[in-house]
Amino acid sequence: TLGLLLFQRNIIPLLRNIGSILFIRVDKIGDMALSTPSLRAIKAALPKVQLTVMASPANAPILKNNPDVDEVIVYDRSAGLLEKMKFITGLRSRHFDLAIDPYTDYELKTAWLAGMSGATHRVGYAAFGREIFFNCPAPKIEGNKHFVDGALDLLKRIGIPSENRNPAIYLGADEQAWAGQWLQENGFHGKKIVAIHPGAYYETQRWLPEHYAELITLIRRQTPLEVVLLGGPSDAFVVEDILARLNQPVCVSIQEDIRKFFAILSHCQMLVCNNSGPLHCAG
Repeated sequence: TLGLLLFQRNIIPLLRNIGSILFIRVDKIGDMALSTPSLRAIKAALPKVQLTVMASPANAPILKNNPDVDEVIVYDRSAGLLEKMKFITGLRSRHFDLAIDPYTDYELKTAWLAGMSGATHRVGYAAFGREIFFNCPAPKIEGNKHFVDGALDLLKRIGIPSENRNPAIYLGADEQAWAGQWLQENGFHGKKIVAIHPGAYYETQRWLPEHYAELITLIRRQTPLEVVLLGGPSDAFVVEDILARLNQPVCVSIQEDIRKFFAILSHCQMLVCNNSGPLHCAG
């Protein structure tokens, strides 16, 4: 009830009046990767708009070098109350013309951020009470819909079309040079590589280490392909578990900088992984 009093309904915004847009995506790495088609669609329809993406500390690196994004601001969920209040005050001072929240699940956080931004128009899906923070709510998604299409359909509601559904991550020349040097140093130059990333955000979505070890053994026995185990610091324990089950050493790259993971992955022919952010980044 309070939300209905605080946030009044408006008509769908006229795109010709939109000069600045806040796109909210403060969840996981894969979600940001799958949102890049939406960012491309916004810039294609409104090339002169100032497009700001609110990201999380984890997924902000996805947008480095992205030509469709003018600015990235980071919202840290773990920050204290005073820091969050300061962040919201700064957000409201920007006077965005449009805030877009493509989140489709029950959590209220991103809808609340859209409301607190003070943007003239606030677009998001009407579900689980989230609609009280929007003045241009879209009908709740019914049935199964691909993550990419969920965000693109929200844009279509305000007149932004898109035919390109392909996610995109852009490597810089320095990152490409680093990957080339890494390949050379590890004896992979000119060879075909199978990358294996055994980690995942949810433990229930992780294939067992013994299965990965068996797979690596089969790849080496039956193919001429090279194998590299990739991961971040949180994946080190499962990588060690896999290595302990193998009779031969395997090249390992544990990188805190996820951009280095992208750079190595761009030279691989195949990735075997769980349902995780790296899966969507590989796509």
